[in-house]
Amino acid sequence: KKEKQRGMISVDTATGINYEKNGLDPKLRADDAYPAWLWGLLEEKKSMTQLEEQIQSVGDDGDPDLDDVKRLFDLASRKGIKDKNSLKKK
Repeated sequence: KKEKQRGMISVDTATGINYEKNGLDPKLRADDAYPAWLWGLLEEKKSMTQLEEQIQSVGDDGDPDLDDVKRLFDLASRKGIKDKNSLKKK
């Protein structure tokens, strides 16, 4: 029986991703074999303050990015819910 080596990192294999009992870790492919959105997951998201400043700086000159506006709306809604819940606890 072949034992697995724990704690080993490989440039050819996605170590530790296997979830099957007797399965093997998947082999890595070239970067272009993966969808473009996958690499965007590594980017740090903007904070609520950064989004507010960015949208205010756009002003009447142009349209703000819709994804940024949606994220700002979601963050503001989440903040409102948390504030409301914290008042209930008191």
